[in-house]
Amino acid sequence: ELYLSTYKMLQIKKRLFLGQHNLKKLALEFCFIESIELQGFDYLTNLNELNLFSNKIKIINKMTFSEMNSLTKLYLRYNLLELIEDEGFHNLKNLLDLELSWNRIKSIKEKTFSGLNNLR
Repeated sequence: ELYLSTYKMLQIKKRLFLGQHNLKKLALEFCFIESIELQGFDYLTNLNELNLFSNKIKIINKMTFSEMNSLTKLYLRYNLLELIEDEGFHNLKNLLDLELSWNRIKSIKEKTFSGLNNLR
């Protein structure tokens, strides 16, 4: 487990978590994160829980979580999310919990949640 809550980082950069493939839980609450570079979470292949609560993230693109096959819990509440690209969660086949409340999402496209068959 890794808790970086309140650690100020404006962006999740590519390869930030290189070598952390055994990490199971990552908490990044209140970190002022505005954006996530493509492949920012690619090395977290065994992560079960990702908490991005209360940041300033505006966009989730198709590749944001593409390598996170083991993820079961994803918390994105209290961000500034306006756009989730089609298939933004496409590779999260094991996801059970997804929290998107308290964001600024204006519209949801047809394929936004495709493949999320296990949500509770």
